[in-house]
Amino acid sequence: MKRSTFILSLIMLFGLGSLSAQKRTLKTPDITLPEIKKPEFMQRMTPGVTAKQFSQQVRIKTGKQSGELTRKESFTLQKQQLKIQRLKKKAKKDGKVTDKERARIKEEQLKANELIREEKHDRQARKKK
Repeated sequence: MKRSTFILSLIMLFGLGSLSAQKRTLKTPDITLPEIKKPEFMQRMTPGVTAKQFSQQVRIKTGKQSGELTRKESFTLQKQQLKIQRLKKKAKKDGKVTDKERARIKEEQLKANELIREEKHDRQARKKK
């Protein structure tokens, strides 16, 4: 008998608690947050782009060493890396890398990433001397 009374009281407690929670509404003040701008020195930085470039360079170098990339393929990939470097330099020229410029660089890096993968896995082997 005690157990059923305890369970019944819990049901009523939680049931009434949920009703009272539904009746209460919290009013939040209308606050507009100011736009947070990156500090000047951070607008010129591209650490994610630099890290990606480094990893791509390492992948190209290991591909050349292992024979997964031919000379022509590695040359093409290096040219693509130079193009990305030029885009990065051009974006930093005015002292601020905009979101649009950053997106363009990342898009080129994505293309380079896909091409590196394709070239390393295309079953062409570098001729051994």
